[in-house]
This record gives sequence, structure tokens and C-alpha cells, in this order.
Amino acid sequence: MKKSELKRIIQEEMKGYSKYAPNGETKGGTTDDFRNILTTIAKSVPKEDSEEKTVSENSTNFNEEEIKAQFPDLSLSYGSKGENMHQIRSIRRRDLTKEEFEGIISFLEDKGYIVLRDKSTMDLDDDGERYYYPSIMFTAPTEA
Repeated sequence: MKKSELKRIIQEEMKGYSKYAPNGETKGGTTDDFRNILTTIAKSVPKEDSEEKTVSENSTNFNEEEIKAQFPDLSLSYGSKGENMHQIRSIRRRDLTKEEFEGIISFLEDKGYIVLRDKSTMDLDDDGERYYYPSIMFTAPTEA
């Protein structure tokens, strides 16, 4: 699901919980009730057990220039999204083709990185307020 679709669904649902709803009609809850429901759902997602794992040196040795050189026509940018989370993003206002997307993923996997396909997208998305560019999320390999 695209972020813009999720945002639209959440905004639509939140309308029914607002005390400022048209004609005062609500779904019997408050925005805090709805936020608590979402928080509970988010906290129930199991996290990967990382007690026995340490991050390999690749997490701090990512070479941004190497991937830019490998894919010079894609205008890629790199960013760190936390201790062991990384992101490659296309900064052009267009979707990545399947071949481009898979090529970047193969490049990262060949270097030993773990690509998080469920958190990656080859689609450009526009929710009316901002653009969400195609991106690939990945982590450094872990060692036991």
C-alpha cells in the first residue's frame, strides 16, 4: 500500500472520531482512543531478536560513491536511518523500473547487505502535500 493511500484511510477514519465532526456525529470515541488503538497495533509487531547478533563492519563502511558510480543515471542519494538502517533513494520524480529496482537490490545483496523488500518501493508517490520517492531500505549483515 502506498503511503498516500494509508494517509487517506487514516484521515478518513479520524474524521469520525473528532468532536468537530459535522452535526456532532461521532463513532463514539475520541482521537486519543483512535491513537491508542494504532499505538497498540504498532507495539504488537514482533521485533527481530538481536541479542546474539552484532553488526558487521559493513554498516559503517557503506560507500555512497560506489553505488552512484554503478547507477549514474538514477540520481541516487544515501542516508542512514538509525544505528543499522540505511536507505537508497532516487531523487528523480519518476518510478524506478523493475530492472533498475532489482539492479540496486542485487548490488546491495552482492555486497552482503540485507534488503528489506517490505519497506522498499520502486514507486513515486504524491499525497498532495509532498512526494515520496522510490527507496530501498537495507541493513548491514549481522554476525553471530
